[in-house]
Amino acid sequence: MAAPSDDLSRLLLAAGEGDSNAAEAVVPLVYDELKAMARARLRQAEPGATLQATVLVHDVAMKLFGGSARFEGRKHFFFAAGRAMKDVLCERARKRARREGHRPAIEATARERAAESERAEESADLILAVNEVLPRLRAHDQRAHDVVILRFFAGLSIEQIAEMLEVTSRTVDRDWKFARSWLYAELRAGTALADVATLVVGSERDADVDGADA
Repeated sequence: MAAPSDDLSRLLLAAGEGDSNAAEAVVPLVYDELKAMARARLRQAEPGATLQATVLVHDVAMKLFGGSARFEGRKHFFFAAGRAMKDVLCERARKRARREGHRPAIEATARERAAESERAEESADLILAVNEVLPRLRAHDQRAHDVVILRFFAGLSIEQIAEMLEVTSRTVDRDWKFARSWLYAELRAGTALADVATLVVGSERDADVDGADA
């Protein structure tokens, strides 16, 4: 991620204190990075996902600037953006779960639509399942918890997470592998979550994880 001037940090502090003018000025400065996060996260989604990057960015921005959040600087802001993205994705997954099964497939595309619906449902189930056990991971390992938010929910790269957490890429790589193993074991332990446990491994595109530098 690019490193803006100190002006961004000052604007973020003001926006976090409720300055609507500062919040309005911040959005253009962070929009491209938020959209890059959204696109990276949506690339992980299963076929059938309909949430577009611009819509995701809008919903994330509403959460960031629509409440009483305070931002201590750029890194803190983007971590807050990762948490906001997690919340938006979970909200969307819950809505999908409630309406699943109410959209009929049509004619020749029936099988394709059914397959897409099944894959998207699995993706929604995985989002909700991971979110459900996150508090236990946080109690066990705070940094691994943070890596899951930034990697799984926000779609950041290993290198971006290392910069944000101020550790090496190798450390983030190790934390991410541990977190995925922990999540798999934790999800398998719950009968209701067992069906999605194997997706923890399959959901990630590992090219940059396996190739992380020290």
